[in-house]
Amino acid sequence: MALGNESAKQDSPASILVIEDHEALWDVIRRACRDQNWNFQFFSSAEDALEKAAADLAGLDLIIVDLRLPGMDGVEALRALHQMDQALPIIMLTAQGDSATIVHCMTLGAYDYITKPFRNEDLVLRLKRALEKRRLFRRCASFESKEYLRSTMGPSQVVQRLAETVEQVSPTEMAVLIEGESGTGKEILARYIHSLSRRRQGPFVAVDAGAIPDTLLEGELFGFRKGSFTGAVANREGKFQLAHGGTLFLDEIDNLPLHMQAKILRSLQQKEVVPVGAAVPVAFSARIIAATNCDLQTRVEKGEFRLDLFHRIAEFPVATTPIRERTDDLLYLCSRFLREACDEFGKRIESFSEHALQEILAYPWPGNVRELKSVIRRAALVNTGRIESLFGPREPRSHTSVSTARMNGNLVVCAEAVIGQEAFREGRIPLKQIRKQLVGKINQAILDTVLARSGGNKSEASRVLDLDYKTVYALCRKTANKKESAHEQTEKPRPGERGI
Repeated sequence: MALGNESAKQDSPASILVIEDHEALWDVIRRACRDQNWNFQFFSSAEDALEKAAADLAGLDLIIVDLRLPGMDGVEALRALHQMDQALPIIMLTAQGDSATIVHCMTLGAYDYITKPFRNEDLVLRLKRALEKRRLFRRCASFESKEYLRSTMGPSQVVQRLAETVEQVSPTEMAVLIEGESGTGKEILARYIHSLSRRRQGPFVAVDAGAIPDTLLEGELFGFRKGSFTGAVANREGKFQLAHGGTLFLDEIDNLPLHMQAKILRSLQQKEVVPVGAAVPVAFSARIIAATNCDLQTRVEKGEFRLDLFHRIAEFPVATTPIRERTDDLLYLCSRFLREACDEFGKRIESFSEHALQEILAYPWPGNVRELKSVIRRAALVNTGRIESLFGPREPRSHTSVSTARMNGNLVVCAEAVIGQEAFREGRIPLKQIRKQLVGKINQAILDTVLARSGGNKSEASRVLDLDYKTVYALCRKTANKKESAHEQTEKPRPGERGI
């Protein structure tokens, strides 16, 4: 049952599943609750009950489990049921003298317990409390289902269809692959899927595969043992272990090197990881959601991504749509970001001018929502009364940011600067040296522009420029080192001067 239909569920009789091997107690429970609008299903073994619960988990409101059962006992049944749905209230039935075991059950996630023999009034009261908790949870989940994506991504039909799609897959354990451009809300969508899943009360652990150096990636994902390498001063759990019982979000998964792809595939298949320096594997249970801003199938065809891992993480593919293709959401988010910026800066700006609206609709927004929010905040800071222009007097933004003539003029200025600084000092003009310096400056300008458009995202820059991530990372480090060196040179005192 989809969460969007929770209102219908709230009006129907509560569904209670009872696991109790003494059938005489079944009639006692029925008689105690005869005045309530509740439907009971009774099972004498945990194995049969678990099979029924797995088939109709969304339709259940409450489960009662006897602590002492033939075969699988109540503690094992509690673990299995809690793993299916951590939000489903479970009440334990216990005889007197089992206090230590009951405390253990409560730590495992049991909602309450009832000691046998019980008073009918006490049984009904405890069941009502548990059912009220379930009702409130369903109401909150229904509100999330209808409003969460609308408030964060927009009210368009595209977003509504996206919400309907993920509501179908969220209650399952299927691995989801979210594809879309950078800044289109892939992590928002992943968190939304987690909030509607059976693991919603477990952790949501996000990993940016493109932001972790290859040498540290295995330790970050799988953990490590003390002394396994220099700097490993204590045992540390990896992201897979930290996500146990919840959801592991592997963002920018296309940046994983091939050797790590093989190890991750094995971990997902075996449901266990081997920490660095460990001899014994560690079991984990986590729902996998992955995301990429490139065409992963094309990467597979080029041999850059494993086909078997692709099929493992893309059991249910979902695609996000760029903001430029969702006009309703574009205007909605502009209004929302303007309100938030006004609250942040303590300003009162009523609206956008006609010129500003034309800019919003004409600009392609390559950085999607991240870029949109940044531009709106900047415009809100420098305007008063209303937003007259999003981009200011610097230069009009369009699909081509500069004209060919202007580009040629900048190249001439750049060449003159290089020649003026180097060539005439020695009375010669080394063309190769000038060309090398010009190419370096052009490369750096291109990289700076792409990084600015991608909000500093090196993974996105490497994709746009069709460069390896390590190359982009090295260029950024080289630029930073040059800036630091230049700063140090300007800080050094000249001959005859005293340093501070």
